[in-house]
Amino acid sequence: MILERVAGLSPGMAPVANHLTETLAIVKRYEDADRWGREAMEFGPDEPMNFTIAAWSAVQAGWPDRARRYVAEIPPPRIPRSGSGSSGSVSRSGICRPRGAMPNCCPSARSRSTRSFRKTSAWRWSAA
Repeated sequence: MILERVAGLSPGMAPVANHLTETLAIVKRYEDADRWGREAMEFGPDEPMNFTIAAWSAVQAGWPDRARRYVAEIPPPRIPRSGSGSSGSVSRSGICRPRGAMPNCCPSARSRSTRSFRKTSAWRWSAA
């Protein structure tokens, strides 16, 4: 498999190992997916995504105990401190958002964007 050759050329790359885990789980090569998932967790022990993808792979394989173990090992999220050069903000729920981003659940944001789209598309059709 091409991804396995790429991973052999660049050992220690958690993102490559994550892609391998996901791809191998999709094609039902669960033992290999689990091996690469464990390697991704070793390559990046402070990244929650490495544990999440390995847990997802274990669920796909039908190994709930292994998935629970991986979920239990997920490290807590890192919340940037103000003044650390972060370009985002942290809400009360701990979710980081880029500056100027509005949550999808905000009705005023949805109505504004829809209204401006309607005005623009109506203008285009009437001008033609």
